Amino acid sequence: MKFERGNTIGRTGRPKGVRNKLDSHAYACVLAHVQYKRGDTPPEEYVGTSLWAALEITLKQRPSDYVKQVISMLPKQV
Repeated sequence: MKFERGNTIGRTGRPKGVRNKLDSHAYACVLAHVQYKRGDTPPEEYVGTSLWAALEITLKQRPSDYVKQVISMLPKQV
């Protein structure tokens, strides 16, 4: 089937610039990790996740890489 001019079927995707579900979950986890204080208990939804553990390890072993990764997730306008 050839795409014809004026056909609007299948053109309903997510708007440009909107994160997909995996990216938005990872972004929320990283944002929670950045806002998290060391003495407090971590948020319940991220406690057992491997992403949270990876962020903890990276922060302890290579803080400069941690900062680079967090900055890379920020929108370009910031």
